[in-house]
Amino acid sequence: MEVTKNIKIKLGEKLGYALGDTAANIAWRTLTTFLLISYTDVYGISAAAAGLLLLVTRVSDGAIDVVMGMIADRTNTKQGKFRPWILWTAIPLGVILALTFTTPNLSYTGKLIYAYITYFLLMFTYTANNIPYSALMGVMTNDDKERTSISSFRFAGAYLGGIITQGFLIYLVLFLGNGNQNKGYQYSIYLFAILITVFLIITYLTTKERVKPPKDHSTSILKDLSDLIKNKPWVILLFIGFLFVTYNSIKQGITVIYFKRYLNQQTLAASYMVVLLVVSMIAALITSPLANYFGKKNLFIIVMIFSAITNGLLYFAGSQDITTIFVLGALSEFGAGIMPVLFFTMLGDSADYSEWKN
Repeated sequence: MEVTKNIKIKLGEKLGYALGDTAANIAWRTLTTFLLISYTDVYGISAAAAGLLLLVTRVSDGAIDVVMGMIADRTNTKQGKFRPWILWTAIPLGVILALTFTTPNLSYTGKLIYAYITYFLLMFTYTANNIPYSALMGVMTNDDKERTSISSFRFAGAYLGGIITQGFLIYLVLFLGNGNQNKGYQYSIYLFAILITVFLIITYLTTKERVKPPKDHSTSILKDLSDLIKNKPWVILLFIGFLFVTYNSIKQGITVIYFKRYLNQQTLAASYMVVLLVVSMIAALITSPLANYFGKKNLFIIVMIFSAITNGLLYFAGSQDITTIFVLGALSEFGAGIMPVLFFTMLGDSADYSEWKN
């Protein structure tokens, strides 16, 4: 590779990069936390139909992820391979998110068709944005400790996006809708769409790609796939990533419903989610020193076990055990907040391993 060793990244660039995941999480956490309840309670789609919609689209999105990674890796512009995609998708991501939460006056079948189209387009655009964004961290520097630091800032930014979404959306819907949930969701998401676009443009302007392949470097899609399948660390991370995304999606998707239908305190869900996100942000910021002390692999194993045990204990909490629910949720989230920081750092390490081995 054509690269200067031990590249240190300035604070301003780390913060600019972090805003990209703030934008991504405004979109993602809006989907995982509020889309199901929006489809069922606002849009008027049955829970079964909404669940099938989410399943079908998520399964197809898995294939799109792989294709998008190959497309981004073969993109060559003066601005780099990955940064241009952040700029190109900034406005479309905000616009399509707004359309996904817009409720047109259609028949039930028409609403289903509209929901499938907008959600698929949203997942496609999100993938076109987030795959290159995630890959960008690996070419900002070749220093694995700097990558861990960048990843810590990234997920602090991600959890800030979660705070903006999960802490304020419920209240924005009530305030802007003035009793009308349809308008409340639409107007709130319009504001979020503007934030997403601005943050992504800032990320594009403040970051730089430094690690570049040799000028005579070329490869084929089949060779790339072969290298991935033979890359044992990457295969392990793929499996762990699948489990983590499943775990996180279930947890986030049920939170508002849990507080609304089990605890009968829907607005308290906002406070709960903010507490968890603040804990996650703290966890992300201290991941780097913890990883230096324990080692990334060992720390990942520790926090997985810790988060699983504390989250499982929520099963025994009754509808009146509010304090217990908050404490267990916060403890579980401390471990869950560290996991993605380590995961995306180790993806960069697995790429280094592939280059060394091959």
